[in-house]
Amino acid sequence: MSLFTIDQEKCKHDGICAAECPMRLIELKDKASLPAPIEAAEELCINCGHHA
Repeated sequence: MSLFTIDQEKCKHDGICAAECPMRLIELKDKASLPAPIEAAEELCINCGHHA
């Protein structure tokens, strides 16, 4: 199971999800791509409950 899923129709590509992650496990490479978890994110996630 994926750490999180992105609703492609609702994603604004603004990077707020990456900014809100206290462990910095989400990256947004550029405005044209979708946010994605970094490598090993599932092992590092503290399950803080922050999600959009």
